[in-house]
Amino acid sequence: MNGVVKVLIVSEVRLWWEALVEVMCHGGRLVAQNFTAVGTDVVDALCSLVEIKPDVILIDAAIANGPSTVRRMKQILPGAAVIVLALAETEESVIAWAEAGVIGYVPKTVSLSRVVPMIVDIIAGQQPSSSRVTAGLLRRVATTSAHALLPGSAITTRQLTGREREIMRLVGFGLSNKKIAKQLNIEVATTKAHVHSLLSKLNLQRRTQIAALIATRIPDDGGVAVIGRTEALGKTDAAHAVAVGIS
Repeated sequence: MNGVVKVLIVSEVRLWWEALVEVMCHGGRLVAQNFTAVGTDVVDALCSLVEIKPDVILIDAAIANGPSTVRRMKQILPGAAVIVLALAETEESVIAWAEAGVIGYVPKTVSLSRVVPMIVDIIAGQQPSSSRVTAGLLRRVATTSAHALLPGSAITTRQLTGREREIMRLVGFGLSNKKIAKQLNIEVATTKAHVHSLLSKLNLQRRTQIAALIATRIPDDGGVAVIGRTEALGKTDAAHAVAVGIS
């Protein structure tokens, strides 16, 4: 990153983020890197993201529903790089935060003197991790890739909430977030959050892929959508059958 890099530190413990701001602004290496840092709690952070426009967000791993908070931040400010601090370095926790959209993490075992250099390294694209976590990430990537390529693979709608199934049906009909919100009498921001969650659970990147998924898969018994059963139906009939089946 060139020029002054704005850093926002998010934690519910004021003492924690004030101390980290002090370290970052007077810690030598970050001063040379031209960083500025401010800290706040989750509520204020979400309200001020657009105004502050931080380049980097450092979020305390102890925050309740942390990965969900990261997703909301990325929706508000997609270009911000998010790093989670003081994370328990387990396969499950690292994967959960990675899936939420963080670019890296600082383990809870790291000493204060190493926090700032590690943050700089992560921003530069370097993330040290234990062999156990690395192996877990590789397994997750391999499993996800194999699932996506397997012709007979299935996607269960049991993993979706009732609201997500409603939104999946409406996205399949081609409705925009604004129209979905009006249809379900909810806020547009809430609709966006549900669509994002839906994409994450289905391992998809774009809402158009949801429509494509509906057009090529029909629900099996028990709420499971299975590939390869639309040959006897036209695309319109197949889409309608899936839309009805998951509602």
